Amino acid sequence: MGDQPLLSIRDLTVAKGRLRLVEGVSLDLMAGKTHGLVGESGSGKSVTAMAAMRLYDSRQFDITAQRLTLGDRDLLSLSEGEMRRIRGAQISMIFQEPMSALNPVLTVGEQIIETLCIHQNLSRRAARKQALDMLEWVRIPAARQRLDEYPHLMSGGMRQRVMIAIALACRPKLLIADEPTTALDVTIQAQILELLHDLQAELGMSILLITHDLGVVAGYADHVSVMYAGRIVETAPVAGIYAGPRHPYTEGLMASHPPVDADVDELRTIAGTVPQPDRRPPGCRFAPRCGYSRPACEALDPPLIDFGGGQAAACIRHTDYRLPGQGHTLAAEMDHV
Repeated sequence: MGDQPLLSIRDLTVAKGRLRLVEGVSLDLMAGKTHGLVGESGSGKSVTAMAAMRLYDSRQFDITAQRLTLGDRDLLSLSEGEMRRIRGAQISMIFQEPMSALNPVLTVGEQIIETLCIHQNLSRRAARKQALDMLEWVRIPAARQRLDEYPHLMSGGMRQRVMIAIALACRPKLLIADEPTTALDVTIQAQILELLHDLQAELGMSILLITHDLGVVAGYADHVSVMYAGRIVETAPVAGIYAGPRHPYTEGLMASHPPVDADVDELRTIAGTVPQPDRRPPGCRFAPRCGYSRPACEALDPPLIDFGGGQAAACIRHTDYRLPGQGHTLAAEMDHV
């Protein structure tokens, strides 16, 4: 595909009635790369992923975009039948909680077999053999025995591996991993992330990694987009964002992550919470929680501003924006902060 993105989103908006859950979201995910989508709960990360997969009922949700493409296919123009053929085969998703995503009345083997029969037209015998191969591939011990077990008999880490096996059964081009390690302890989290990294290298697939943890992004992503209150507020290559974040929200997320090489008595936090879609403030949506906020921030809702090197942020703190009726810039006003 050369330099063309595998997944390209431009100006995506998802609305339910008069409420805009996400708006103006744009990102490109290159083939074989991992793009981190980061933010607190309620920022719009999962909504963006669900919209990209066309999983929302069009009778309740209005999804619009200048572009929503997978390779050269316009996903918004496809019928529901065409999208069903793409889901699982070309795009797969790992959901946050495997116990609710897996069917409790079907064995894990049956759930993998079902995916293979639908998307690859395999016989049940061939699908069962491949399902066993998938469980071994994701490093589930005693895979032959586990094939006929129900999800509740497995640990959280095992269930998550089953979810990965189902998602990757048809060798998709794109994997959306929505908080894939949320309910797991730290050692199992590391194992799952390493497994995804290894399988990505083997398949050459792209991963959209949704997380609230910038530490996970630092270790596994190539590019990162930070979401807040339904919008992307900063995007950059991972190295660039760690070298110098441009948005105060990104700074806050980084500061709230404890360093691994120092003793920390108290974690830093960001005051307040992400506003609900019907309570978003005018101007910059982060202004009520921002230590750098000034009157101009409460009036302006800035677009992403290009800072070079592939980094852009929706913040006027570092720009030469001239305050209305004043002879100095916002950046100059903030020099003392």
